[in-house]
Amino acid sequence: MNCLIEETNTLLSNFNRAFSNDASMFDQIIAYFISEKIYSTEVIDQILYEFEEETLFTIANQQK
Repeated sequence: MNCLIEETNTLLSNFNRAFSNDASMFDQIIAYFISEKIYSTEVIDQILYEFEEETLFTIANQQK
C-alpha cells in the first residue's frame, strides 16, 4: 500500500471513515487516483461518471 493511501486512511479515520478492502466503487476509484498521484478533478470526475458514480462536482454541489 502506498504511503499516501496510508496517510489518507489515517486522516479519514479521524472522521470515522477510511478506505477498506470492501470499499465502494467510488472509494476504490478515489484510492486509485491517490495512489497514482493523479489529482486532476476533471480526470477523476470523468472516470467516476464512466463508472456511473457520483462525481466530485455533484457531491460538492450537494453540500452547499
